[in-house]
Amino acid sequence: MVQRGCQSLSRTTGLQRRQGGIYYLRRAVPQDLRVNFGRREIVRSLRTANHAEARSAFAREWHSLDDEFNQVREANVQRSEGAALTAEQLDAMTASYFADLDRRLGEQLGEYSPDDIGEYVQLLRQEIDDHRVSNDECRHVQPVAVQLLQNAYRSDLLGQPSFWTLCHRLNDAYIEALERQCHRVSGRREPIPLFTWLEGGGRSNNPSVTPRRGVGVQSRSGSGITLAAVIEAHDSDPSRRANERTRTHNATAMRALTEVVGPETPIADVTRSHVIAVRDLLLRTPSNATQRYPGLTLEAAAEHEAQQANSRTLDRSTVNTQINWVTGLFAFAVREQFVASNPAQRLSLPLIGDRTNKREVWKPEELNLLFGQPIYSGCQDGDRNWKNPGNARPRQGRFWVPLLCLFQGLRMNEACRLYADDLSNEGDIWILRIAHNPERNQRVKNDTTASVPLHPMLVKLGFPSFAQQNGSELFPELRLDRNGYASNYFSKWFAALQKAAGVRRKGLYFHSFRHNFRDALRQARVPMDRSHALGRWSDGGSAAERYGEGFRPIDLAQDISLVEYPGLDIRHLIAEHF
Repeated sequence: MVQRGCQSLSRTTGLQRRQGGIYYLRRAVPQDLRVNFGRREIVRSLRTANHAEARSAFAREWHSLDDEFNQVREANVQRSEGAALTAEQLDAMTASYFADLDRRLGEQLGEYSPDDIGEYVQLLRQEIDDHRVSNDECRHVQPVAVQLLQNAYRSDLLGQPSFWTLCHRLNDAYIEALERQCHRVSGRREPIPLFTWLEGGGRSNNPSVTPRRGVGVQSRSGSGITLAAVIEAHDSDPSRRANERTRTHNATAMRALTEVVGPETPIADVTRSHVIAVRDLLLRTPSNATQRYPGLTLEAAAEHEAQQANSRTLDRSTVNTQINWVTGLFAFAVREQFVASNPAQRLSLPLIGDRTNKREVWKPEELNLLFGQPIYSGCQDGDRNWKNPGNARPRQGRFWVPLLCLFQGLRMNEACRLYADDLSNEGDIWILRIAHNPERNQRVKNDTTASVPLHPMLVKLGFPSFAQQNGSELFPELRLDRNGYASNYFSKWFAALQKAAGVRRKGLYFHSFRHNFRDALRQARVPMDRSHALGRWSDGGSAAERYGEGFRPIDLAQDISLVEYPGLDIRHLIAEHF
């Protein structure tokens, strides 16, 4: 059966193939789960054009979906048995809404001149009075409540008591945000009641009711917004640029903080001693603790690791990265007035030894060994037998990505996720676009798209011809992890290549290619502003850099042609030799 843009294979229902050659799974969402998933069917790329590989990947994905469906069904059963939202869940949902609303109101301040302030405050007061009038349905916040429940897969609670409780909490938060805005614009300094929507779930919009005061000024009596609620609000804060990968990287810090402090502990009760204990636990935490000690707490895993002859724990740099998340969490809590001060400030550890050159650069002899491996000089195939010498010369991601990063200064994932339309030409100059496009799993560190001239060596090696012959996605065979990054699996393969080439030493990693690129620009005496444009390095926030459109790719063509690596011999890779 032929469908639009794809071919359905009759032997395996749901296994289909796009016109570009990539197989994918297509499966209907069961009727009883469509409210949870918000769609009628699921389509997932199998990321291979090989039929045998596609059937195997199809089976794995199909069983994975079975497990996912069963988990959601079990959760639905538990909810149908009367599980309402907990006080902590209500607090976290309302805190997220309150933080977003308060931030947006703060951004409006610059829109009003001093002459308009009086009228603006009058409008705010009228809005507050309107929402203090008894209104059991709270219509203005119902869409927000619906969205929050859908995001939490709790659509089963729509119209239930938990839904109306949430609506009343959101209404209280709305009123409080407007009260805070009035204080901002009128310059009043007296304290105002804060977080009236926390705990209890009762409405506090009756003027005769004295609202609870802010958690930050309460005594340490065990009351107030909990650590778990603040973590959830911080995680959903729209002003942060956090993605799933960032959350995964910070998971260890969150586990350590939760273990030491306790998720239900009020955030105001967390002290300096607590966060120091978190840091000490991180220093004893085994590397890859979740994989090596599944089911154990970090404390238990640390105790087991301490008994090993060759224990492997997080290094200080990693611990500092995790501590930075803890510091950021409490900075968020201070900003939102959940706490009065940040107990995690200046908690980072001094790094031992000279850390100015954490990444080594590749030496010419090491590069020659690397690019002399069978994957470059001739192997049996580009898949499992890439280490074995043979007559095959596969030019796929494993061939091109290291070369792109060495001669172009790309980051690993930027090179792995290139598309054919990222390459164009202007006269004799080939232009490479490094795009930020999350829909295609293309991510750039600063979320901006840039275009640079292609290095002449990559033209000589035949990269433009390869791009023009390979459809849309240049390296579809490179697997993506659950967060949509190809760099996770590719870095593991590259470590195996390093080992096979015998060029493993401390500080020498894939990212060292980018350090080689920077050194080559220095040695060629390329001016700093042009070097920064080619490597897309930040200029430390210089105001001057925000003016104008910057260099055109054609302006930088001469500069990138100066990037050379004396002693590097890759003549066997030049396309004309094949």
